[in-house]
Amino acid sequence: MPSEKEDWLNKLLKTDKQADIKTADGVKKQQSLLKEALEDLEGELGKLKGKKQVLERNLSEIESGIGSTQAKEKALRNQISELLNKETELSKNREQAEKRLDKLKEKLAKISKIEEELKEVE
Repeated sequence: MPSEKEDWLNKLLKTDKQADIKTADGVKKQQSLLKEALEDLEGELGKLKGKKQVLERNLSEIESGIGSTQAKEKALRNQISELLNKETELSKNREQAEKRLDKLKEKLAKISKIEEELKEVE
């Protein structure tokens, strides 16, 4: 179903151009129709420019948000990396402490054995 503007354009095209052009009224009528069409187009163009500005502003905000999110992601990745390094260091320290504890237990066991042997000797 054709819109109002399409109907108007079709009427403009169907008019008998030569008959209208021959008279001053015909020329004025065509000029008036063309002026009205240009005004409609300018109005639509203005609306489209407004929508474009809104979309560009939204896009800019989204891009800014993405940049901010990426910066946060990078900072969090760095923190995770630091925590993993600390975890590795703590695991090594724990292993070393467990080894020292095992050595102490062995020494204590030897001391206990020596004490038992000394008690037997007495």
